[in-house]
Amino acid sequence: MRDRIIDAYLRDFVAEFGLADMEQTKAFEHFVNYCVISRHRLDSSE
Repeated sequence: MRDRIIDAYLRDFVAEFGLADMEQTKAFEHFVNYCVISRHRLDSSE
């Protein structure tokens, strides 16, 4: 990954959700989806 900040977020995400065996591109796909969906959860306070 070219961006060090996004790479750090991705590494944290992979560690938190136990995705170490997943290809980086697939893990990034999951990360992006998580970022989008987590803003629209029904239980969020917004």
